[in-house]
Amino acid sequence: MKAKNIVSFLTFFVMLCGVTAPAQADWLQTYVGTTCDETSGRAMVRFGYADADDPPKFDHVSKDVDGGLSFLPVSNVSQVESSCSVSKDRIVRVHYFPGNNAGDTLAEWTVWINKVKIADGDANNAIPFAVIVEKAGYRLCTFKLAEDQWIYDLTTSVEPNESRPTPIKCDVAPTPFVKQYSSVEIRSIRSSLIEAEQALNDAYKAKISRLSLERSAALRQQQRGWLHARNASCGVSARESSQDLGTAIADNPVKMTCVSQFSRARTSELASPYEEPTPLFFAPNQAPICKLIESELNVTSGSHFDWNDWHFNDLTWKSVSEESQISPKKVSAKPRESQLDKLRVEGESDFDFFNDGKTERVMRSAFEDHYMTTNTLMVLPLSDQTGSSSSLLGSINEATAWFLPCQLESLQYPISECPPLTQNHDEAGLSLASTSGEAVRFRGRYVFLTAIRVKGASYVTIDGGAGGSLGYTAILKPKPDRAFDALCLFKH
Repeated sequence: MKAKNIVSFLTFFVMLCGVTAPAQADWLQTYVGTTCDETSGRAMVRFGYADADDPPKFDHVSKDVDGGLSFLPVSNVSQVESSCSVSKDRIVRVHYFPGNNAGDTLAEWTVWINKVKIADGDANNAIPFAVIVEKAGYRLCTFKLAEDQWIYDLTTSVEPNESRPTPIKCDVAPTPFVKQYSSVEIRSIRSSLIEAEQALNDAYKAKISRLSLERSAALRQQQRGWLHARNASCGVSARESSQDLGTAIADNPVKMTCVSQFSRARTSELASPYEEPTPLFFAPNQAPICKLIESELNVTSGSHFDWNDWHFNDLTWKSVSEESQISPKKVSAKPRESQLDKLRVEGESDFDFFNDGKTERVMRSAFEDHYMTTNTLMVLPLSDQTGSSSSLLGSINEATAWFLPCQLESLQYPISECPPLTQNHDEAGLSLASTSGEAVRFRGRYVFLTAIRVKGASYVTIDGGAGGSLGYTAILKPKPDRAFDALCLFKH
C-alpha cells in the first residue's frame, strides 16, 4: 500500500480503519547511500527510510540475491545525492529529488555511472530498496508492502514487538545498459540522418520526374506505404513523422540511425535502373465473384483469407508423397532442369485452369526462408496424357508451362531462372490498379497465391505479404495462352 505520510493523513487513516500506527510517527524521510565493492566490480545504490529525525534504516536481503552487497557498509548517506567508486574510472552515483513537501519525501530518483544515466524510477509507484549495479547491467529491488502495512514499518521507529518482515523483490536478470552517446556522436548521427533524408528526397524527385502519370501515381502510393513501414519499424510516431525528422528525433540516436539505414537502402532502390512496371492491369471490381468475395472478406478477421477451406470453393488438392517428388536423380544434368528439385510440390489438382474446356495439372508449392515467403503454382497441360508430377516436371515445355507468380506479368522470364529456382528476377510480380486509381505492386517473393474453383470457373487469388501490398487481395481469372483477366482488387 502507498501511504502519504503527512500527520493529518495518518490520523485520519487511523480513525477510519482502526489500524495501529507507530507511536512516534511524524513524517517520512527518505535517504540514499551507496556501496561499492572494488573486488567484484559491483555496486549497490541504497534507499533508507526514517521517521522524522531518526537515523535511516537500510534493510538487507539474502546473500543469494545480491552477493552480500547489502551487508557491506553504506557510504555517503544523504537525502539528495550519494556516490562511490568501483574503480578509478567508474563512479556510481544516485540523485534523489524529494521536492518541497517535508511530510512526503517519496519522489523520483536516477542512477548514473560516471555521467551516463543507467536507471530511473519514482518511489510513488514502487518503493525502492536498492539498485544492484552489475558490470553490464542493473537489477532493481523494491519493497512489497502488504495492504494493511505502513511504510513506517521500513523505519527504525517501529517497536521490535510490532515489527514484521517486508518482502523484497529483485529483478531476476540484469537489465542491460543502453548504449549512451556523447554529444559529438549525436551531432554526427544527426548530420548523417539529414544527408540520408536529402539523398532520398533527391532520388525520389528524380525518378518521379521521368515517369508517366500512371507510373507517378503508382510510385507515390508505394512511397507512402514504404514511409509508413519505415517509421513503424524505427518507432517514429505520427507526430514526429509530421515534422522535420532532423529536429523531431534529434534527441534519439537509435531512431536516427534506424531511419538513416532505411532511407539509404530506399535511395539505392530508387536509383536502380529498374523501374516499377506501369499497372497494365485494371480491376473494375464489377464481376459477380468480386461481390461474393468482398462480402466474405468483410466478415473474416486476419490478413489472409483461407481460400482452401472457403465453402464456395469446389477445388480439392491431392497431397503429393515424398516418393513422387522430383529429385536430383530424376533430373538430367542440364542446368535448366537441375534446378527443378527445388520445387517441393505439396499438392496437385487436375482441372480446367484456363477456363477453355481443357484439363491442366496445377502443382502448388510453398516457400518460407530468408529470401522469400510465397506460394507458387506450376501449370502444365496434360494434353490427354497422364503421368506423375515428377515425370511432368522433368519434361517441362517452356512454351506451354506457366509458373506463377514469376510469370504473371511477363513470359520473358524462363521458368528455370525464376525464384525460388534461382535468386534472379527479384522484380517479378504484378502491378494492379483499380478504376479509382489505387495501385498496388504484388512482389512475387512476398505473396500468398492459390487457385480456386467457384461455380464452374477457375480463379487465382493473390494476397499481399509485405510492403505496400500488405492487406490487399487480387482476384484473376486465367484464360487461354497463359493470360488472365484482372477482376478484383480489395483492401481489407
